[in-house]
Amino acid sequence: SRYTVAYMDNKCVINLFGKSCAGKTSVADIIQNFTPGLYTLDWDINKQQLSHYYWKNDSETIRSLSFGFFQAACTVDLPLLLLLPRFRSKQEFDAYQTYASDSGYGRIVSIELDAPDEVLIKRYQKRLEDYWPSKKGIVPKTIEEFTKALHDTYYEPSNTVTFDSSIVTTEEIAQQILSIIPRDE
Repeated sequence: SRYTVAYMDNKCVINLFGKSCAGKTSVADIIQNFTPGLYTLDWDINKQQLSHYYWKNDSETIRSLSFGFFQAACTVDLPLLLLLPRFRSKQEFDAYQTYASDSGYGRIVSIELDAPDEVLIKRYQKRLEDYWPSKKGIVPKTIEEFTKALHDTYYEPSNTVTFDSSIVTTEEIAQQILSIIPRDE
């Protein structure tokens, strides 16, 4: 493997965000494999824990739970990888940043994954075919709902590094992230 194990600084928070189907989970899988002790707070896992999750009714509940899980993770001094929805406002991001800072963490390193709409829509169609039939009780967005959500407004932190996952491979993105994260010396 061309990766080396990255022993992250325990007070590091990586915010890996972007539109649905941009490749966040694929990049996170690589980062997790090469980062011992990394705790990942994953929106998709959180919503799977709620019986009969339906995004129209339950997104706010999962947002609240995710912030609570983040607060708990900060108390045990783990390096953190956030796979959460895009922050809706500066205030929402600031709540995470303030809690991280108050817990001894530095700034949150924000990495955004994106791709052209037509690429994301094609990936979502594939996900509907391959993935959703196995997720009983979870109601996915329709193609129309997914397409509309691509243009939802969100807050992008000022230090964000953005990658186009239709041009840069998940392996290359993960390698770039691993090269910029704070490490224990």
